[in-house]
Amino acid sequence: MNDDLHLLTGAYAVHALPAADLAPFERHLTRCPSCRAEVRRLRETAARLAAPVPPPPALRTRLLGSLHPHGGALREQEEPPGEPAPPSARRGCGPPPLLRGPHPSRGRPPP
Repeated sequence: MNDDLHLLTGAYAVHALPAADLAPFERHLTRCPSCRAEVRRLRETAARLAAPVPPPPALRTRLLGSLHPHGGALREQEEPPGEPAPPSARRGCGPPPLLRGPHPSRGRPPP
C-alpha cells in the first residue's frame, strides 16, 4: 500500500489503482478536496485524450495516391459495387486441383 495517498490521484483517475490502495484512497477522497479536484481534472483530461481526432482532409487523398501504382490518385466509385462474383467465377479460388477429384482425362467421372 502507498503511504502517501496524494500521489495516487493519477492512477485512481484512470482506474489503474492497485486493489490494496483503492479503499484507503476512496476514504481519503472524502476528506481531501484538493485530491477530489485533481481526480476530476485528470479524468477530464484523460477523456479528451481518448476522444477520436479526425484526420486532416488531405490525408486520405495522399494515402490513396501513394497506393496507386503510377502515383496518381485512385478514383472513387460513384456507386457501390454489385454483388461479388461467386467463388467459382474468381480466378484462383477454390480448392487446389488435387483436392477437386480425379482429372477427367483419366477416365473417372469427377465426384
